[in-house]
Amino acid sequence: MSSNISIYVPAYNAEKTIKMCINSILTQTIQPEVILVVNDGSTDNTSKILQDFGDKIITIDNKKNMGVSHSMNIATSYLKTRYIGKIDADVELMPDWTETLLKTMNEQKATLIGCKMYEKYLDNPFNL
Repeated sequence: MSSNISIYVPAYNAEKTIKMCINSILTQTIQPEVILVVNDGSTDNTSKILQDFGDKIITIDNKKNMGVSHSMNIATSYLKTRYIGKIDADVELMPDWTETLLKTMNEQKATLIGCKMYEKYLDNPFNL
């Protein structure tokens, strides 16, 4: 059965968090059909880390930093599944995030859904 969902991640200089982020997508109880990362002109090691995932993800590289809105537009134009989820490059998903999202969408007959985010690591360098 198809999940009919894709997840995309706009990323700019996300070398410290992108691996954790993508691994949390890859361990979902319901796998997305497509995992897309829009690398927005990163100048750190983000590109190298993304290459290490091979064909588990699709990467679109902006030649220069165009901003998150531009990357979001690229992703939504590219992806063709019924549902599209977006997370930031410093987010680690709970393992049932996709399952919960799809269940809620179907039960509520919703066309758009948002959720709360909770800080897992309150004492980390990303919160400075």
